This record gives sequence, structure tokens and C-alpha cells, in this order.
Amino acid sequence: MHFEAFFTQFPNVAEHETRVLTVLKNADTKLPVGEYGFVEFFCKDRKCDCRRVMVQVFGPDMEKTGRPTAVFSYGWEPKSFYRSWFPFLPDEELNWFKGPAIDPYQPQSQYSQELFGAFLEMLKDKNYKERIIRHYVMQKQKSGMKTPKDLLPWSSGMRDCGCGSGLKFKDCCGKDCFGRR
Repeated sequence: MHFEAFFTQFPNVAEHETRVLTVLKNADTKLPVGEYGFVEFFCKDRKCDCRRVMVQVFGPDMEKTGRPTAVFSYGWEPKSFYRSWFPFLPDEELNWFKGPAIDPYQPQSQYSQELFGAFLEMLKDKNYKERIIRHYVMQKQKSGMKTPKDLLPWSSGMRDCGCGSGLKFKDCCGKDCFGRR
């Protein structure tokens, strides 16, 4: 699977909707002071409906290390959905696809576990989880994938655009998804 950052297709929406954790001086954490962006990546394959997000955490050490501070996966569907995609996988590996999970295939920093705890806290926010699904649908529509019926509620162009313009999504950042009439 090839993943693409959400911000490459929808920079204005990503600018307003990407979660950022700010660690201040004297904070009760082992994380270095700075900002940690939880950047969403989605599969580019228009034939794939994996319903997962890869979250790369871009922290203050990224400039020095040249790689994300942590990488997580999150699949929001029931485990049975992923079992139908990967019937051959053992449960342990299938749990990684379902997520949330620390990506076992990517290098992780010494801060990955603590950042994963922050990600789990973020996922307790219903609006954040819904935003991830909406971003998935937006990215898939942009790639040309036909939206499955059960994801149609997330594809409405009549929602306000996430970029803060005050326009409806179909008339703003989503105009390439819905086309002009």
C-alpha cells in the first residue's frame, strides 16, 4: 500500500484540522519541549477500501533525525471487516490493522509509547474520530474511488468546509471531489 499525506490534497483543511500536541517547559512528561503534529496518511489506491489511517507524529526532533517521532495505525471498523480483507493473517497481526497500534514496521523513537498514549486520548474524542473518517472519504473520493454506501454520510459536500472559509465543502476544498455544476 502506498500512503499519501492528507495535507498534500487538502492543505487548507489539514491546516485547520490536524491535531497538534504542544509540550511546554516544566510539563509532566518525558517528551522534549515543542510541538508534535499528528499527521494523517491514507492509502492512495482507489481500489482499496482499507478504512485505516497511518498517523505520523512530526516532532521537534524530526529535523535532526529525518524521520517521524512515532508512527501509528488506526482502523475504525470492526475486526471482522479487516478479517475479510486479510483472512490469512494471525490475530496478532490483524490487531495491528484494526488498531489503534504502534506501527511495528516503522522505526519508532524513545517517545513513541508516550505519544501513543496521547493518541489514544485523542481517539476518545468522537469529533476527532469522525474527522479521520471524513478525511479518509475525502482522500478516497479525490483518488476516484466510488464511496461505499455505508460511508456516504461522511461524504456530504453540504457540510461546512473544514478550512474555515465559511463555504460548503463542495464549493471550497472539496470542489475537485464533487466537480462543478
